[in-house]
Amino acid sequence: MKFEIWKLDMRDFRDRQKKRNKNDAKAFALILGQCSRAVRDRIEADPIWDIVNDKSRVVDLLKLIRQALYTGRTTRKKAHSRLDADKALQNLVQTERMTNSDYLEKFKGLVEVVEHFGAEIGQTRDRIEECLLTITSEADEDTRMEMARAKARESYLAIQFFVRSDPKRYGDLVADIENMHTRGSDAYPETISAAYDMLVNYKSTNKHKFQHQDSGVAFYTEAGVTEGRGRGGRYGDRGGRGRGRGYYGGGRDNNA
Repeated sequence: MKFEIWKLDMRDFRDRQKKRNKNDAKAFALILGQCSRAVRDRIEADPIWDIVNDKSRVVDLLKLIRQALYTGRTTRKKAHSRLDADKALQNLVQTERMTNSDYLEKFKGLVEVVEHFGAEIGQTRDRIEECLLTITSEADEDTRMEMARAKARESYLAIQFFVRSDPKRYGDLVADIENMHTRGSDAYPETISAAYDMLVNYKSTNKHKFQHQDSGVAFYTEAGVTEGRGRGGRYGDRGGRGRGRGYYGGGRDNNA
């Protein structure tokens, strides 16, 4: 009786395995068909491509595609790619014309690339131990350690995102937070989301500066705020020409 049950189980297992292999082959062909010729050339140059292709290994195919997109090729030395990724993240600074949403998207993309190459951002021993002291959960030691690692990573990235924001728009805000910390009050953001909210909701008291918001451009003048749409015109005392452009520095909005 047990032998018959075993045979039925084996038959079901083989049927499921065949269906899975068939579905893997379909998914493999579908994913590969979405790749451009340039990406296909890169992944097909990889030494393991023949094995991945013969076995229709979907997960390995996705790994090859990701590596090709991150490094521009699959045969490049990983240490070289890691150095380039680290440098790109460290050099990222929000520019005047970069909206907060674009800045956040670019920042997260670079973080993803760096972590793809095995970096554990912000997770030094000192930072993990410091975060571990703030974990009040009664979970087991391994779980608490993972929570501390996640907190160390998130808080480090939050501060990096915050202090690399556009100094013309948010330099006063960063200076205020730094001065508060000097006086014993820690107001630095603990998460990337909190850092983003601080930038978006910040209201500058300097009327000679302009705020480039995610929804458009708000132009500050001494008399108040004149709103414009689009990319805005030139800096100067006089407005220039252009459709739907706002002009600041004492100028006017041609849509008015």
